[in-house]
Amino acid sequence: MKTRIITLLTFLLLTTSMSISAQEKISQLIITRQYEKALREIDRDLTKDYDPNLVKLKGQIYAGIQDYPQAIRFFQESLDAMPDEANLLAEIAEAHSALGNIPDAISHYRRAMRNEPGNMLYKSKLGQLLLSQREFPEAYSLFSQIRMADSTNLLNNKYLAVAAARMNRSDEAIQLLEEVLETNPRDIGSYASLSGLYNQEKKYTRANDVVRRGLEQFPGNGSLLLRLAQNLYNQHNFTDALPVYEEWLQDNTLYFDVRKEYGITLYLNKQEDKALKILEPALEEVPNDPYVALYIGLCHKKLKDFDTSQEYLELAVESSTPPYLSDIYHHLGQVHGLKREFDQSIQMLQKAYELDPENHELLFEIATTYEEYNANKTMALNYYQLYLTEAKEKARNPHYALDRISRIKEDLFFGE
Repeated sequence: MKTRIITLLTFLLLTTSMSISAQEKISQLIITRQYEKALREIDRDLTKDYDPNLVKLKGQIYAGIQDYPQAIRFFQESLDAMPDEANLLAEIAEAHSALGNIPDAISHYRRAMRNEPGNMLYKSKLGQLLLSQREFPEAYSLFSQIRMADSTNLLNNKYLAVAAARMNRSDEAIQLLEEVLETNPRDIGSYASLSGLYNQEKKYTRANDVVRRGLEQFPGNGSLLLRLAQNLYNQHNFTDALPVYEEWLQDNTLYFDVRKEYGITLYLNKQEDKALKILEPALEEVPNDPYVALYIGLCHKKLKDFDTSQEYLELAVESSTPPYLSDIYHHLGQVHGLKREFDQSIQMLQKAYELDPENHELLFEIATTYEEYNANKTMALNYYQLYLTEAKEKARNPHYALDRISRIKEDLFFGE
């Protein structure tokens, strides 16, 4: 708001179409935040002598009080009278951006840049919006241009690093973030970003060293401690990860992902009893997580409670099957059938049923497929019967199955 007020006052000082007294009155009203009175004074002046600059001022006041639809209305009216004003296009872009109308904001910044191609602020604003829309090549180009003109701007260098990382230019992104942290070691977000890039490049020692540098600046910081713990966990360095997780826990509460990682870390450090106290609540929170079930089973195995271990290991096996995998095999079976590749179709349908034994209609499909291509109808008969036995009252096609069973039995009898 302070920046907006300064802008408005600067505008008033530069406006020559108003009298000194009118300027002073509107300036005083803006300083004292009497925006409605300021708007009335502007409207009064507009009735005397229409000036698109005053309309622009109205837009700036409305933007200052966050009434962005009205701001856009008056900026656009002013732009209609001054179509080459790049700053008006930028004002409209900013208002659209505040409303979340990102494509409209991008469009207006592009128009502003066509009028002022050397304006670095417009390039930066446009680049930020492009990053938010994952339009990385254009964003990378804009921030590269800005860096060529001014390599010292920390904020734009950070945006260039983001764009470079998204363009698989990890070395460039790393170099940029190292420069940013050298200049501004209090930039806490860049420690995490840089560590992530080093991890991505499998430079694990550097990834951890970056976080430790951050912790020197911000001792005990929760986000950095957790980043270091998770780095070590993902690097399978469970011995070093454990004390870092426990330091983080001194001031933070476990949530599922961290609970799972910490519990597994405890198990791998041979603290099975403590691991169970962490992992069992996690399984209550997410009952189908196979890794949690697996490590609970392994804890019980180490504690020689083999019945309980078996129960959880079987749950892990059941949970580890992706729920959509049966559907994939089902569709594959149907495709093979449509291609008249019946052997492959049967195999896929049987695999689908193996993964989802509650889907009894797969037995019906297997039966009809056998009947279609195999001269010996015994397999079809067996699957029709199995279908009715397993599906019972849930069967969707019982009458058809019963009819086919009757006819196949007749054919087999007379065939003998």
